Amino acid sequence: LNDCTHAGLSVGEDGETHQEQNYLNIPFHHTQVWMPADSNQAAAMAERAMELIAEGHQSVFVFSPRTGHPQLVHPKGKPLYDADYVFDGRADLIRGAGNTTDQVTIIATGIPVHRAAEAADRLMAQPHPIRVRVLNVGCVRPIDAAAIMQAALETRHLIVAEDHNSEGGLASQVADVIADFALPCSLRRLGLNHHFPSAKAEELELMAGLDTESMIDAVEDEV
Repeated sequence: LNDCTHAGLSVGEDGETHQEQNYLNIPFHHTQVWMPADSNQAAAMAERAMELIAEGHQSVFVFSPRTGHPQLVHPKGKPLYDADYVFDGRADLIRGAGNTTDQVTIIATGIPVHRAAEAADRLMAQPHPIRVRVLNVGCVRPIDAAAIMQAALETRHLIVAEDHNSEGGLASQVADVIADFALPCSLRRLGLNHHFPSAKAEELELMAGLDTESMIDAVEDEV
C-alpha cells in the first residue's frame, strides 16, 4: 500500500515546483490507483486496501491532497459515506437521478467532487433547473467502465474534473472507455494543462478552472 499525500494544487503557496500533476498515471500490472473525496471514504479505502494487500496479488496507490475539506453530504446534509459504507471500487452517484432525466454528467475524483456537487445543487435550484449527474470515481485504475457507459448513453454529455494533468489521468481513462465502445457522447476535460504560481489552493482552483463557477459554465455550455 502506497499512501501518497500533497497531490495536485493542494500544495498552494509552495508553488509550481511542488505541484505534482501526473500521479494518477501508474500503468503497472496488478496495481490499483485510488483517490478519496473525503476522510470517511479514505477510511473505507484503507480497510479495503488492507484486504487486497493481505491477499498478496495487488498493489494499491492512494492519493490525497494536503488541504483539509468537509465531508461529502447529501443535499439534505446527511453524510454520503457513513459507518455502513464499504469501498468496492465502483463509481458513486453523488448527485442526479441516475436515469435518463439527468442531462449532463460530471465525472470527478478527489476535491473536485465537492465543487461538482456544489455546481449540481446550484444548477438544480435555478428557475429553469438543469439536472446534473455527479459521479465520484474513487478508483481511477481500474475504472468503473459500466458507470461511464451508462452516463454516456443516458446523458450524452460527459465533463471530467480532476486536480491532475488533463492527459494521462481520469479524463484519459474515460476517453478510452468512450473510444473502446464507440459511445455517442461529448467529452469535456477540466484539468491542469500547465503549472501555476504560488497562491492559496482555492485561488489555484479558480486559475485552473476547477472552481464551482467554472463547472457551472461548462455544464451550461454543454446543454
